Amino acid sequence: MSKWGLASLTIATLCMIIVIMARFILGGWLDMLWFPLGLGLVSFTALLITEYKTILDFLTMRTTKNGMNMGMIILLMVVVLASVNYLSIRYNKTYDLTEEKINSLSEQTLGVLKKIDEEMRILVFYHEEAAQRKEQLRQVLDFYKENSSKLNVRFYNTLTENLMTQKYVNPLPDKVREKLFAFVEYKGKTVRVDNPLSSEEKITSAMIKATREESKTIYFLTNHGEPGLDLEESNGVSGLKKALEDSGFQAKPLDLISNTKVPEDAAVIAIVGPTVAMLEPEMKLLRGYARSGGRLLVAADPGQRHNIAQLTKTLGVEFKNNYILSPTSRLMGRSMASAIGAIYSQDSEITNKFQAMITVFDLASEVIFAPDAPKGLKSKDLVKSAGNSFSALNLEEIQPAEQRPYVIGVSVEGSLIKKENENEKENENKNSQAEVSTDAEYAAVVFGDSDFLTNQGLINGLNRDLALNSLTWLAQEADLVTIRPKQLKNTQLMMTTSTEKMVVIAGVSMPLLLLCIAGFLWFRRRSL
Repeated sequence: MSKWGLASLTIATLCMIIVIMARFILGGWLDMLWFPLGLGLVSFTALLITEYKTILDFLTMRTTKNGMNMGMIILLMVVVLASVNYLSIRYNKTYDLTEEKINSLSEQTLGVLKKIDEEMRILVFYHEEAAQRKEQLRQVLDFYKENSSKLNVRFYNTLTENLMTQKYVNPLPDKVREKLFAFVEYKGKTVRVDNPLSSEEKITSAMIKATREESKTIYFLTNHGEPGLDLEESNGVSGLKKALEDSGFQAKPLDLISNTKVPEDAAVIAIVGPTVAMLEPEMKLLRGYARSGGRLLVAADPGQRHNIAQLTKTLGVEFKNNYILSPTSRLMGRSMASAIGAIYSQDSEITNKFQAMITVFDLASEVIFAPDAPKGLKSKDLVKSAGNSFSALNLEEIQPAEQRPYVIGVSVEGSLIKKENENEKENENKNSQAEVSTDAEYAAVVFGDSDFLTNQGLINGLNRDLALNSLTWLAQEADLVTIRPKQLKNTQLMMTTSTEKMVVIAGVSMPLLLLCIAGFLWFRRRSL
């Protein structure tokens, strides 16, 4: 290479080094950098013109071709590895191989994520002492991000992010006590996540609240001895009310004695645990509500002085008012009068996810789809008792009868058909067809027990899931069904004494055997 070529190469190299270092140190582009950049390009062009023969001879050399081939292979491998690394970060995907699916989201959450059509932000604020809890929450939220490209998760330190902290955290009444806060923002609506590390249900419920344009109301009938909606004692239903509010519903009492009509915003009317009879005007209002397309939850106990059977008969369900007895309940430390739900419908959105767990009902009655129900109705047996159950009309005179599963909960939906002509038989004798009118689509869920909805019963088995799933299904919010926390199974490896000895011997002998083989191969290769 000539002196001019060498000088041009040196100038071009120095100019490129100056431009790169200055760009890196200054963190931006300055107009003064155009001079070394232009000088470097001119010098490189002069190098190509003055030394083109030398460059061509160098490129046609065999060693150069081999070196360039090796360089291209190395460059290609670097590009592939960089691309794989970028794609793994940009499109992170994990696979959950655990039996209990501890490291994956529930089907309910995945359904909610699929319905997000705009950017949803999850804002997490943490104190320095809650850094470990923040990382735990980050791992959980990573599962959400994997399944939705619309999700944007941001973390803020409350000590350094003053403006954001002042906007979101400072107005909270528990800002001093709590160290970790989470909020969901969607379409201008902000919802706080209560205790975000407690369960997946808390995060998903907050997301559902943020996506809901309005909050549906579930009314609980009162003045018939029903358990108190705000009563926190064991026989109250405040726990059910709190669970509904966490899912974005409103739960309010309903007095049909004072009111002459059903509220227009009633998404569901729940009749839970009445002990005295309803008045005829109340029954008329409830029947009219059902015929107009209303949705009802009825949970009543046997042996009470209510007339709930008259109402359920209108809805297409027969309330037997007997007692389902189960010897299995004694194994759980309960009386035989406690019915154990063990068989669930796999065709209903309410119970199709129930497996290998039980529901507990105290003093449950059998309920069945009425044989003379209107033809426009269809029903599903939601939950049945264990196969060794039997029934009795009186708890004082229990005589074991035929053992079989008994239906404790049933759902009905469809059209109620009201006969306009009361004297149908007379019309049939006259060979005239009775006039009928098809009403709006309605739905009802009827249980032969109400204790499973109380604070004491709600915590047993799948009772909470059954209660919330029934109400959310009736409210036509199937994606709000409850999410049961996943539990790790306690799997133990049982080994006999001989098995333990074999494991110890194998653990000691295998490394020694591999060491001997390695030594043999090394010695043989050295002797070649």
